[in-house]
Amino acid sequence: MIVIGAPFTPKRPLVFCPYNGRVCCDSAEDLRLKKRVQAMNISDPSCASLVKSILCAKCDPFSQELYAIDSHTQKVPLLCNSTVSVNSAEAKDAATGFCEKSWSTHKPISSKLTDYWQSKDNFCDAFGGSSLSGAVCFNGEPVSQRITETPQIPQGLCLEKIGNGSYLDMVAHPDGSNRVFLANQQGKIWLANMPDERSRATLVVDEANPFLDITDIVRLDTELGLMGIAFHPNYANNGRFFVSFNCDKTQWSECSGRCSCNTDVNCDPSKLAFQNGALPCQYHSVIAEFTANGTVKPSLQTRANPLEVRRVFTMGLPFTGNHGGQILFGPADGYLYYMMGDGAEGGDAYNFAQNKKSLLGKIMRIDIDNMPSETEINDHGLWGNYFIPKDNPFSSDKELLPEIWALGLRNPWRCSFDAERPSYFLCGDSGQNEYEEVDLIEKGGNYGWRVYEGTTLFNPPKSPGGNTSASSIKPIFPVMGYNHSVVSSDIGSASITGGFFYRSKTDPCMYGRYLYMDLYAGAIWAGIETPENSMNFTSSQLSFRCAGNSPLECTMVENNSSPSLGYIFSVAQDNNKDVFILTIKGVYRVARPSRWAPFTPKTPLTFCPYNGNTCCDSIEDLQLQKQFQAMNISNTSCAALMKSILCARCDQFSAELFDINSGIRTVPILCNSSSSANSSQPNNAANAFCGKTWDTCQNVSILNSPFIPPLQGRAGVPVNSSASKLTDRWQSETAFCEAFGGSSGNGSVCFNGEPTRLNNTDIQETPKGLCIEKIDNGSYLNMVGHPDGSNRVFLSNQKGQIWLATLPEVGSGGTLNLDPSNPFLDITDEVHFDSEFGLMGIAFHPDFTRNGRFFVSYNCDKVSSTTCSGRCSCNSDADCDPSKLGPDNGAQPCQYHSVIAEFTANGTASQISLATSANPSEFRRIFTMGLPFTGHHAGQILFGPDGYMYFMMGDGGGTGDPYNFAQNKKSLLGKIMRFDIDNFPGENEITDLGLWGNYSIPRDNPFLEDKELQPEIWALGFRNPWRCSFDSERPSYFMCADVGQEQYEEVDIISKGGNYGWRIFEGDAAYHPPQSPGGNTSATSINPIFPVAGYNHSDINKNEGSASITGGYFYRSRTDPCMYGRYLFADLYGSYIWAAHENPENSGNFSSSQIPFRCAQNSPIQCDISKSDTIPTLGFIFSFGEDNKKDVFLLTSSGVYRVVSPSRCNYTCSNEVVTVPEIPGPSSSPTSSTSSGNHSRTLQKMLQVFLFSCILLVL
Repeated sequence: MIVIGAPFTPKRPLVFCPYNGRVCCDSAEDLRLKKRVQAMNISDPSCASLVKSILCAKCDPFSQELYAIDSHTQKVPLLCNSTVSVNSAEAKDAATGFCEKSWSTHKPISSKLTDYWQSKDNFCDAFGGSSLSGAVCFNGEPVSQRITETPQIPQGLCLEKIGNGSYLDMVAHPDGSNRVFLANQQGKIWLANMPDERSRATLVVDEANPFLDITDIVRLDTELGLMGIAFHPNYANNGRFFVSFNCDKTQWSECSGRCSCNTDVNCDPSKLAFQNGALPCQYHSVIAEFTANGTVKPSLQTRANPLEVRRVFTMGLPFTGNHGGQILFGPADGYLYYMMGDGAEGGDAYNFAQNKKSLLGKIMRIDIDNMPSETEINDHGLWGNYFIPKDNPFSSDKELLPEIWALGLRNPWRCSFDAERPSYFLCGDSGQNEYEEVDLIEKGGNYGWRVYEGTTLFNPPKSPGGNTSASSIKPIFPVMGYNHSVVSSDIGSASITGGFFYRSKTDPCMYGRYLYMDLYAGAIWAGIETPENSMNFTSSQLSFRCAGNSPLECTMVENNSSPSLGYIFSVAQDNNKDVFILTIKGVYRVARPSRWAPFTPKTPLTFCPYNGNTCCDSIEDLQLQKQFQAMNISNTSCAALMKSILCARCDQFSAELFDINSGIRTVPILCNSSSSANSSQPNNAANAFCGKTWDTCQNVSILNSPFIPPLQGRAGVPVNSSASKLTDRWQSETAFCEAFGGSSGNGSVCFNGEPTRLNNTDIQETPKGLCIEKIDNGSYLNMVGHPDGSNRVFLSNQKGQIWLATLPEVGSGGTLNLDPSNPFLDITDEVHFDSEFGLMGIAFHPDFTRNGRFFVSYNCDKVSSTTCSGRCSCNSDADCDPSKLGPDNGAQPCQYHSVIAEFTANGTASQISLATSANPSEFRRIFTMGLPFTGHHAGQILFGPDGYMYFMMGDGGGTGDPYNFAQNKKSLLGKIMRFDIDNFPGENEITDLGLWGNYSIPRDNPFLEDKELQPEIWALGFRNPWRCSFDSERPSYFMCADVGQEQYEEVDIISKGGNYGWRIFEGDAAYHPPQSPGGNTSATSINPIFPVAGYNHSDINKNEGSASITGGYFYRSRTDPCMYGRYLFADLYGSYIWAAHENPENSGNFSSSQIPFRCAQNSPIQCDISKSDTIPTLGFIFSFGEDNKKDVFLLTSSGVYRVVSPSRCNYTCSNEVVTVPEIPGPSSSPTSSTSSGNHSRTLQKMLQVFLFSCILLVL
């Protein structure tokens, strides 16, 4: 009998048979084959050549299996005849004729084939056929691998979290549906529906109703429990399934079996010591059969019979670890494979993995469909009720146990068959000290443990069970793996989790790669075989992230953008071949890479007009083309529109428009007359796309139309199943566009029929510098343009005064027209003024010109003001006790308060826009909150483009936010809040929501329905947000500067519900607070949004011994065309200004550079110049301001400065049209107004400039 061995590299190359590298013959066998051919004495050279190729096929690692068929051994391999598949790239007709060719060539040669076979058909019936797997046959040539082009390297693995449960095993339902069985280690199995990857739905597991519960018999411990489940290939009809688990014989009378440490293996259990408090063989490995047969078909059963039907296998374990336990059915043979570890004693001290009489450290293969006889059980020494497959490699070998399929494993942890190549059986095998390996399991293979760990000789620390010499085995070395040193083993260890060949189309770039992972380190690898079928694998570690629209939020790794998976227990596959990762933190699915980031497909799209980065691969492109063709649209104009709508799914910027209200749309959100557009087309054309669709397609027949009312859940007539026209389903354009038109989730874009393009024009000219002019000597903290659109502004100082002032025209040489003695409002008697206290913000109602309402944010002192009274932010809800807070700068906790009060300009003038003063009495108290410490309370207020009020609040002070207020979900400290100040709350609302004043909560606030977070919160995780602004051209860009602690000052784009990381992070670096009486928040529990711009403290000259950011504005004025579109921000201490540029536009990718600045030589007021430099001395830069013309101002301790044309500071800007008007020289002491004569001359010169500009335009 010929025993088929595993491929190996011979010490001496073969000289007769044409095989190199890994072969199945050594030089001695090669010589025997040569002598055999010579002994045949074949005179015909053609026949001799064929015979040589047939005999030498035994040495081919891919053809040697063709000698075995029907559990018998042939003297020649299976020869390709006309009915079988081929094993090479040659033409099929040539390859499949090899058996016929052999007959034709050999039949006249002595001894003749015709002496034994009557015809070619008889001959090929005997020697032709297919291999065991039905995949290959021998065609006279060495099997050649299909060498394809190098596959596209995946950019990374995109995961979506679909469940929070922790499971050890998952098996797809054998009926082919979307259902799966999930098992936990405790002993429960659940039947659950797997949501579609595109649905954004979660995995729903009814924990209270398991499919099977055997927790009462399962022994649960770190390495013990329910270890595997397997469902019979014919489960849908017979209802049979199998469970592998561990039991404790001291707790369960039926936990009884032979001990694996016995005389057959030269082991005495009485000499084994206790391990982890357990006796040798106290714990057993069990395989038990259960059934789902009952009143309905097994495929419909939702509960199994909890009583064990048959005990298949029971074996006592010598120690408490390394016992594997996975079971699975082979896809080609229907037999049950059982993975067993070496029993776990340091270095396999008893050498069980190599012991031929032990089942420890082995992979077994058993037949559970045939019952063994008593004689067979005794003769073979079986461990239960199973049969030995006749083609098991050692079924007739008296030295090795017949159950063994492969040996030499330490602890095989998660094995799988390739769904497309069932002969590829891969297992992850846990290493000891150095190496974790992936093995390609072959019949009869020896994988080397404990002689080898990986490819390196292993020296066990002790060997009471003896040793196996390296020369006595032919080890099969791993095809993949990793050294312990390459993983970040914070746990102090490493342990592999085997996976699957990825065969889903969900991630086309991952297709064909074998995924495997580390249990501890959250590391994932992908192995690729090149060329295919060569067994030559290379693997690379993958980056991985959580999809932005993951159904469940992922917790994040500290200082990293990767999700924290915790322990990776197993990898699983469903009937769609999607791959899942089962972890201690939940269930994750490998999602489309486009949900991570757009990608460039390997094959260009041919149907949808998207190149470069897209959200579709060529397969999805083809699917969309077929969907479009199935619509059978006869009208060409309507067909073109429908194609653009379907293909919007591939647009990296329009794909999000298919997602709304956590559901999936069949079409994107179409621009109608009330929504914004996503391209640079004229607004009226873009916003009419929904109407255009209606007008063009309303009476056109569309089969399988995506415009189906039930899928939208919006207005419309009842569905007519035979209808195919829009008018059959929708009564009017209004009804149609109410259902399909609108804005995206963030209100910024909609689909207008064209690919969305970033406005990435020519690279903007880098500004040479910032030119400023000084227009006032006053010191102000806030500046707001008058809501009437004029050149007037409101300015406020920190003491508590607001002035109405008129700005001079740019280039006029005039100064700020402000009367310090006549403030618009003076509440200095209410305001507590100190270095970090005072009047902090002002905001004017969007409808101020009609209702006269405006709002002031300030601080008060309850010791000196009877109206300064509110709840303390340090309270029991926030798990804070104010009595335990000490005094801060001489003040008691919550002595000082943050207040927002409403005032009015009604009744002070005939028209509100003409009012020059306000009613000094507070009209309404909006908000009051006591502050725990004396710093970090921000205080800016502003109205968003949505009409709601935004309120910026710091963390309350104290070094490092010691009470962790910024992350405390019940605290408003360290947050940005959003109020509705137009609707008054009822008493019940104030009580139920725990409001802090007279405001309502906008219905779309992110945490309105979240009982864990305060409903006012719009975003969280701030230290001290100092000056925020909305971009006047892109209101979705809400920018805030946040003051850092020790290292970094940051600029953030504020998103609804976003967590900006403080005090877990400072910038993007982990922050470690010096003290934490208020507890900590782990980095893995949040998904932080990191800054888009900022600067390190080390980047600036800290003459003041500190650094503190001051946020600014996107520059939208045409005064300095080279600064247009850049975000300006500065350092409080006056010497540094930055400009951040986003490229491409709307990408969120910013780069910032420090900008030099100068004072214009003809500045209306002379600037103070630093003695050691040419830059103006600004003092403290408190704030930026913006007027109604979008000119930007710097409010500093030394005065008010405006950004002006760069040419006035001799900075060059090619986009600037330079004129040279005569501007009066600087004044050191400006008057409050310009004389009429000077004003007249200035107007004349401005007119000349205007006329000259017009001439230039004509030319």
